[in-house]
Amino acid sequence: MSANGRGRSRDCLLREIPDRVHIAPYLGSSAPWDIHYYPALDSTNRTVMDMALRGAPHGRVVTAGEQHAGRGRLGRVWHSPPDVNLYLSVLLRPTLEPSDAALLNFAAALSAGEALASLGIANGIKWPNDIVLGDRYLKVGGILSEMRAEHAGIEFVVIGLGINLNMPATSLPDALRSRATSTLAFTGRILSRARVAAGFLSRLEKWMNLLCSGRRARVMAAWRERSITLGRRVEVSLGSERVCGRAVEVDDDGTLWIEEGVRRRAVRCGDVQVIAAR
Repeated sequence: MSANGRGRSRDCLLREIPDRVHIAPYLGSSAPWDIHYYPALDSTNRTVMDMALRGAPHGRVVTAGEQHAGRGRLGRVWHSPPDVNLYLSVLLRPTLEPSDAALLNFAAALSAGEALASLGIANGIKWPNDIVLGDRYLKVGGILSEMRAEHAGIEFVVIGLGINLNMPATSLPDALRSRATSTLAFTGRILSRARVAAGFLSRLEKWMNLLCSGRRARVMAAWRERSITLGRRVEVSLGSERVCGRAVEVDDDGTLWIEEGVRRRAVRCGDVQVIAAR
């Protein structure tokens, strides 16, 4: 019997009310996160950015039931229907050089992938930080990071996470159905948003601490183990330019190396599509 006396499961309650009270039991007592839940926001990243500029501390977390103006990488819209998916942003004030800030994207993607895997959802990471499911590499989650830095170093970084969890396939816009999915549509299982959020945050703390202690090689080695990009033929969109070749390496600063015949090319940003298996 559930807490409301009507036989509803604990996971259903967590799915419907993903607030601080319900996320906290999945986190250790020493967790550094200060979690705030809102039924609806324009964007969790925008909200945390505003909080950061007003002096909010490291570890501030904002989750929302829905977003009216959710954003993804490269200026894309993130489809954010109410009460089904995870929309979360976290404020970090890390002791990192600005040149290393991009590695937080890899740490965040690694954390999200591990959180889903711990709940039995097999997944991979498409460079640099898309979480994908299945042989068609359907996107289920993504990371958007925004940074403010000064000459003395990073002032703060906001890491935004969106994961399509309990959204039926029919809720996806027609234009996305060939490229994206949700864990529900892919597996038939309902997941607790609070449990996924807590799994992500606990792992992000671990990987961020390793980055800040100079152990980027360990973080990137773990990221490579989850990569579905390496060893495959890919097409990379660099604005109006297209680069096709085999993805042969992601080095410890996150650079993707593409082999085009006898030539190797470094890619530091762009949109990757896998076009052939190993």
